[in-house]
Amino acid sequence: MQRRKYKKHKRPGSTGKNHWNWSHGNATKLTRQEQADTNCRLRYLCDMAIHGGFMSQPTKFIGRPPKDYVKPDFNNFWCWVYVLIKLDKLQK
Repeated sequence: MQRRKYKKHKRPGSTGKNHWNWSHGNATKLTRQEQADTNCRLRYLCDMAIHGGFMSQPTKFIGRPPKDYVKPDFNNFWCWVYVLIKLDKLQK
């Protein structure tokens, strides 16, 4: 015997702030991009501090790395230049 499918009833005006799952509205594309930029900047600063000996190796970063993050090889001079340019752009 098949289970009957019940029709969902319409909830008028249930979009945006009136939606029952609306929590805060702060998860916009702009705020997510700002959070990714901050995360990328912190990762580069931590990499520089670890290479310079100012900081010990952290066990693990929480979450996946941002799209813009590339693990730098600080033995190469151009990696230093790249990281400093990225930090300057992300700071603004």
